[in-house]
Amino acid sequence: AGATGQSIEHLAANMGELILLHGNGEAPYKQELRFDGTMPDGYVMSMALPQFVAYPSQIAYAEIAVNGQTARTEVAEPVTNIVLKNFEFQLPGLKARALARAIVKYAATKAAEAAGGGSDSALGSILGLAANVAAVVTEAADLRSWTLLPSEVRVARMWLPEGTHEVTVSYHTASGGQVGRVDKLSVTIAPGQKNVQSVR
Repeated sequence: AGATGQSIEHLAANMGELILLHGNGEAPYKQELRFDGTMPDGYVMSMALPQFVAYPSQIAYAEIAVNGQTARTEVAEPVTNIVLKNFEFQLPGLKARALARAIVKYAATKAAEAAGGGSDSALGSILGLAANVAAVVTEAADLRSWTLLPSEVRVARMWLPEGTHEVTVSYHTASGGQVGRVDKLSVTIAPGQKNVQSVR
């Protein structure tokens, strides 16, 4: 890509660009949502679906400060929003598969009961009950998710003169109040180069 007028000025002044990547918060996690119901014949039907739960984060943005200059991070990748939208798109399919599993397990329970002589015989009742218990116990939602991802990736950029600089990174609430620790980074800037740093 071609350089902008501003970046040409910075390059001519032997400046380089500091890019800070801020992994903010934690990605949402999955928990199980169960639906149990009893059929007219006494069979206990169980369905389990995952649901995402978002972690609330106190931190709204990070701010970098170097030599009297400051820059705030802006959202580059809203991971939590993407995950929740994608899950909303997948949910109808997940519900259909859970219902299909429940129907198959019900049919297997009835087949086991019939193989033992039907629900009127002791063996049929025992086999039917065992199959029903197994169906309930084995029903589980898929709770795998990317728990190591941040809730969002934020970016701040700043042009700096050639040399080594101490960068202060502070974290703030939406109202601007400072939260938690302050990070100090030693950054060496080369003319015309990008120096990428990351904090979490």
